[in-house]
Amino acid sequence: MPSKRRKRKKKDPNAPKGKMHAFMFFNVEERKKIKEKNPDLKFGDITKEVSKRWKAMTEEDKKPYIKKAEQDKERFEKEQREYLKNKPESSSSSSSSSSSSSSSDSSSSSDSSSSSSSDSSSSSSKKKKKRKKKKKNKKKKKKKSKKKKKKKDPNAPKGKRSAYIIFNTERRKVFKEKNPELKFGELTKMVSKEWGKMDDEQKKPWVAKSEKDKERWEREMKEYKKKN
Repeated sequence: MPSKRRKRKKKDPNAPKGKMHAFMFFNVEERKKIKEKNPDLKFGDITKEVSKRWKAMTEEDKKPYIKKAEQDKERFEKEQREYLKNKPESSSSSSSSSSSSSSSDSSSSSDSSSSSSSDSSSSSSKKKKKRKKKKKNKKKKKKKSKKKKKKKDPNAPKGKRSAYIIFNTERRKVFKEKNPELKFGELTKMVSKEWGKMDDEQKKPWVAKSEKDKERWEREMKEYKKKN
């Protein structure tokens, strides 16, 4: 008979919400800003832009998000302690009490049942251990496969850019030249603010550049696929 897959345990709704690291806080904030200013941008484009901004930030710029992450870690640890204190015990105590009551009714039957139950429990524990080992091995294999993932081909075409990304690159340079003391976050706000104020007519030059870049990407991708 084919072995039935065990259903995954549903996450306890009362369990504490997982802790967030610094980049996650930054990602949530920046993603909203970018999406508000550029509702036409795809998820992948926003992700690239957020990652690009994070990488360009100094440790000083990242400090507010690192602080938030530390506070969230403290929150999680505190909630986890409370959760473990109040977590109800497993049904093993109830089953043991029922078995003890049945043993009082018949001593001979309890002896045989206890021996069989101990055998079954030992076999079940062995099965559990085997399952755990299998899971660990699977996790290890997954980690190895992730590490062994092919590196991005340096000959592959450079990804196509949206109108906002092109605008952002150009305007960021201008602002930085005029105001070298400005931090990454301040530059980002200035660029986003300027883009948000522009109407569709004003955005046309960058939309046109984006369309040209898309054509370039499609042309290069065709050539790349032919060679590979």
